[in-house]
Amino acid sequence: LNVYVLSQSSILWSHDGSLDNRWLYAQININSPSQSWQAVFVSEVLAENPDASVVIDDVSITRGLCPKPGDCTFESGLCGWTNGDSDSNMDWLVGQGIHSFGTGPQYDHTTNTAQGKYLMIETSFPTVEGDRARLQSVVFDETNGDSRCFRFWYHMFGESIGTLNVYLFNGTYTRLWSLSGDRGNNWYEGQVSYVSSIRHQIIVEGIAGIDYLGDISIDDFTFTTSNCSIRPIHDAVPTVETTMPSTTTTLRTTLAPQSSLDCNFEQGVLCSTWSYDVSADFRWEVSQGQTSSANTGPATDHTYGTPNGWYIYMETSYPQKSNQRCRILSEEIEGQRCIQFWYHMYGMDVDTLNIYIKINGQLNKPVWTRSRNQGNLWLKGQYAVFPPANTKYQIVFEGIVGQSFHGDIALDDIVVYDSCPNENRLCTFEDASICNYVNDASTQYNWVRTTGDDPLASGSKPTTDHTDGTSNGAYMLIDISKASSTIINQRARLMSQTTSSNGEQCIEFWYYTDADILNTSSKLNLFIRSSTTTSNSSDYLIWSRSISNERQWRISQQRIPHGLALSPYQVIFEGVVYKSGATSPVIAIDDVFIRDRACLEPGNCDFENGMCTWMSLLHFGNASWVIGSGSSPSPYSGPQNDHTLGNTQGQYLFLNSLFTAQQTVVAAIQSETFEPTSRAGRCITFWYVMRGSQIDHIDVNITSTQGTTMIWSFGTVDQGESWHFASVGYYADIEHNIVIEGTVTAQMQGYYAIDDIDIRDNYCETHPTNAFVTILTTTTTIATTTIGTTTIATTTITTTIGTTTITTTIGTATIARTTIATTTITTTIATTTTTSVIEVTPPSEDEPNLALILGLSMGIGISALLLIIGGLICYLKTRFPKAKVEPAAATNTTLSTVTDIPLVPINTTEKNSTLVAVVV
Repeated sequence: LNVYVLSQSSILWSHDGSLDNRWLYAQININSPSQSWQAVFVSEVLAENPDASVVIDDVSITRGLCPKPGDCTFESGLCGWTNGDSDSNMDWLVGQGIHSFGTGPQYDHTTNTAQGKYLMIETSFPTVEGDRARLQSVVFDETNGDSRCFRFWYHMFGESIGTLNVYLFNGTYTRLWSLSGDRGNNWYEGQVSYVSSIRHQIIVEGIAGIDYLGDISIDDFTFTTSNCSIRPIHDAVPTVETTMPSTTTTLRTTLAPQSSLDCNFEQGVLCSTWSYDVSADFRWEVSQGQTSSANTGPATDHTYGTPNGWYIYMETSYPQKSNQRCRILSEEIEGQRCIQFWYHMYGMDVDTLNIYIKINGQLNKPVWTRSRNQGNLWLKGQYAVFPPANTKYQIVFEGIVGQSFHGDIALDDIVVYDSCPNENRLCTFEDASICNYVNDASTQYNWVRTTGDDPLASGSKPTTDHTDGTSNGAYMLIDISKASSTIINQRARLMSQTTSSNGEQCIEFWYYTDADILNTSSKLNLFIRSSTTTSNSSDYLIWSRSISNERQWRISQQRIPHGLALSPYQVIFEGVVYKSGATSPVIAIDDVFIRDRACLEPGNCDFENGMCTWMSLLHFGNASWVIGSGSSPSPYSGPQNDHTLGNTQGQYLFLNSLFTAQQTVVAAIQSETFEPTSRAGRCITFWYVMRGSQIDHIDVNITSTQGTTMIWSFGTVDQGESWHFASVGYYADIEHNIVIEGTVTAQMQGYYAIDDIDIRDNYCETHPTNAFVTILTTTTTIATTTIGTTTIATTTITTTIGTTTITTTIGTATIARTTIATTTITTTIATTTTTSVIEVTPPSEDEPNLALILGLSMGIGISALLLIIGGLICYLKTRFPKAKVEPAAATNTTLSTVTDIPLVPINTTEKNSTLVAVVV
């Protein structure tokens, strides 16, 4: 069956072969037709098979692009998903609001309202235990060797919840994901990745439990091209054998030669247009397969991805010494060029890979550089050369030896273009055109393209860019070099060219900030502007960060809201500048990339494609965690399998005592910046291996501008070769980062490994239960008493997971303190809440000033006391009709939720005493 448009000659959609006796759904985008058109369906039935049939039904034509195949919120139908097959006993139904008490959701997930829609299985009569409903997707094309990630939200609440399964159907059924039992009255995200070499469908199956308290609901399906780890990590793994995403390397398609400088080393020698630098300390070597040292270097080349392919590498074993260098040089060329290449930098002692542009025999500074361990995978590098006119130059690759032999660096597939390919969704700002970004002329300041070498704002601006890691690499900076000594709420706005939508999208960028205490009101904001609007007032804020003195490049990734990505849009970076004094705040961005896929969940990482949004920190001993896979021979060389995929190809992060030269070191990785937690808290989970003798410990820390707090620590005991689950909950009322540290002592012989980091909202229990845990304590002001502008009393709450202490002070003296024992976490959760201070508005000038003395006799009894209070209130409302009590302006005050605050008894020596409160 073929479909094409009469005004065009190409086929827009085609499907052949038997699809069994069932209806299937298809959709086609007709992109920007410039004239009237007709859709044509052409069926070709083989003459030798007269029983074959092709049938179509329910053709509709709508304005706008089709939704991505498989994506669905169920607010307007099933989006091509269909109910039923031969094994089904019931259907998935569209639900709204509460359907049954004691089971099912109150709201949908998309809109979080009772009017929103979701799908559910109804387990009331006549449904019986074991009945199943099956939801079938559209037919997807093959994944072409890439992994595809299916994400969805599920609600499994009730005493008799059965099972929710996800299957891949491509001629046979393979169960990818499975979860059973009551999961609580909340929506949770599920995800799983898969590959298929042929067309296929995804099947979502719900199986009924033993009675009516077993409704299962699903919502918000999305599909992206990415290899995501299974979620929930430790519960949703199928109990039967599962076809996991393949990580085996297939034969790559090689590019046609672009110039005489192209070299893939497949002849087993250095190409004729390249030569070894005789002035260097030693030579690069041409090699195949694994390098001579374990836990460093590649096992395959990049060209073919096999042990038989060739590449060049830098051997760092004896007799090489630390800081020695090897170099290869191209022949002399002229004019603008683009260098593309693949590099492999894997090992605890990896040092540096540099590129130079050699002119008149001088290397000058590196134009591109990478340092330290980059993981056990081939990575793509690129550099655009803009030389002076009529100048000959050479391209130079240089490798530098690290502290020990775990520092092999490899190169493969060098290609030299006349100019770099146009990747309009990635902007590195290396080209002076800055990807057609423009400044908003209505703002007070501008963004400018600059480098670390540029004298512009030479104070605390970045000394290197993020793209190349060099002082002559370019990035964008807000130029306030000629500003006055005081700036208040002035802005600079950088706007991208209009970007066409392409389904679910994520914007990823790197930013750098620095400010002293007087300038921390400055901000960096990210807006999205629809092509249908032109004014700043219609811009949609999706991210904002207050400026602090971090002085390092940090990554951020933000989801483009689905409603804004349905039509073309612009990305806008806005700097809000406050300056007081001689120093200026620094705001810079680099490497803006709009990806056609969902953003990674903040902090989550399975290490199958690198470090995600985590970055290595240089701590004591200059050590770092390494991305590894499989295991070299014992002793203690790393886990045989990773946790995500459970095989030797899967990757994890590990730290080995073999890499530390019998020195005490601390290796650390740091997450992206997280917002303050909600009152529900946050949970960190991961899987770990601790193997060896005299091992030390792994720590999880929360770090912020207020310092660093260790919240979880475990170690000292060999845990064996298997993966173990770890979790810890925490609260934080300011922006913060998560830092995971591994400590290796000089005596330790062994390794640590971690995998599948997962960070989600809601506080969680500690695992293992014998881990050392620090509970964060927050002291919070909840009330103040003032006369005019003078504070005469302050009440604070100090919360921990065991107690809540309420303290009232006048001046420096404590006049009351109450400690409440708490048995539930909800009574001690620190959260940011908008609160109001109660103030009394005095009467107008024609009335006497209000001076109310309320006498509470402690000995007259409750009944008389209530009568007096009631009468007094009636008198006051009559005497002073204009006096009122009203909330002051709302302020953001950190408040601790306490379920019950008991009255505080007053200690006195008098039997009948009086408590006097004066309210002005």
